[in-house]
Amino acid sequence: MKFFTSALVFSAAMLSSSVSASEPKTSPEAQQKFWSLTERIALALPGDGRDLQKLIPPSIARTDISSSNSAQARRAEIGPSLFADDVAVVMGKNNRADAVSFDLSGSCIPFSSIRKRYPSILVINHAASDLEWNTLGTQVGDSVIAFWFKGTKFGCVRRVEITPAAGTLSRLNLD
Repeated sequence: MKFFTSALVFSAAMLSSSVSASEPKTSPEAQQKFWSLTERIALALPGDGRDLQKLIPPSIARTDISSSNSAQARRAEIGPSLFADDVAVVMGKNNRADAVSFDLSGSCIPFSSIRKRYPSILVINHAASDLEWNTLGTQVGDSVIAFWFKGTKFGCVRRVEITPAAGTLSRLNLD
């Protein structure tokens, strides 16, 4: 009952969220590429690391960093004005990819777009303050795609993690 009550309160708070005026909403084309990328990765997990690496867009040098190490900072372009930064593939035994995570930058994918794409949302983590992360997810195949939002700001997904569903659902007592 506690989970259900938290989910209702949490859902009501998210309905009032909107995209920040300083961050443009992702175009329909970029959103479609984002859904395609995350769902293909979800369906490939766990899988051969080499095959999974082929799904991730190639990296390009960042041009918006003014620090001296900008040549080392890389990002993968997902779609027009939408980028995956700090892509990490967690490898297990026998060159098996167990999880993929990345930060999103550029334009914004708001909660409303996620809710439209995935009507059933898992509340993975509910933040108690603006300093914590709210994590919402959906199951695709045998994986969970988790969308991270900072505090009560549901205008932009900030991070994405794709992991096997068994571990996430067990942690949420939903297995």
